[in-house]
Amino acid sequence: MKLLAEELAKPMDEPFWKTVTPLFQHLSQKELQMFPGRNWEHGWKYTTLICDSQLYLRYLNQQFHEAGGKVQRRRISDLSELADFDIVINCMGLGAKTLFHDDKLFPVRYDSPSGARWFGSRPHGSSHYYNNDGKFYVIPNLETVVLGGTTQKGSWDTSINKEDKQRILEGCCQLVPSLKHAQVVADWAGLRPARDRVRLELDYHQVQTAHGGAKTLPIFHNYGHGGAGITLHWGCAQDVVQLVQNYLAQQRTSKL
Repeated sequence: MKLLAEELAKPMDEPFWKTVTPLFQHLSQKELQMFPGRNWEHGWKYTTLICDSQLYLRYLNQQFHEAGGKVQRRRISDLSELADFDIVINCMGLGAKTLFHDDKLFPVRYDSPSGARWFGSRPHGSSHYYNNDGKFYVIPNLETVVLGGTTQKGSWDTSINKEDKQRILEGCCQLVPSLKHAQVVADWAGLRPARDRVRLELDYHQVQTAHGGAKTLPIFHNYGHGGAGITLHWGCAQDVVQLVQNYLAQQRTSKL
């Protein structure tokens, strides 16, 4: 568990999730004065979890393999290429825009948090800082600190932007001055698949088989999480499993 302080340039409505996290409190004026760079008017602090995504994804991949799962790397350009499968769970992210013609799906260049990231030696403490006005964040992981970010909706650019890097580094150093002494060890930019809402549903598609026939392929969609993938992934996965179980139960009943 880590104590987070979110500095807001102006008062905002309390978040809907405040009752979920323990120790949600408004920052006092004395606490606000601890943060340099500007005259902060409002802020929150609360206890929550921080996930080191790189380590966590490696763990999930290991669990998948140990459970008998297999990974194939291939490019799918037509749904007929999946005709040999009985069930498909679609977690393609931005790839669904082309394959499923989803016009509601769009890229966000690392949203907020977003854009280029830096990893350097950790400052003292284990607090995560997020500036809602300037779109800066400082997230400590086990061995490094992640800095960000930008919000660039509709951008497909995955190259490192020097102006973004400099702006983020300067803004984060204002929030946590000790970062000025950190060693930058890596940076990158990426895209997040965003929609007006997550697509989590069962869809049916007619596909052509290798023998020239046709079949109805059930496809369970689970994509469009934007910047909330880690936050929503477990619950969405459980919902998808329930959809699959309901489908299989219905298929068994129909054959009786």
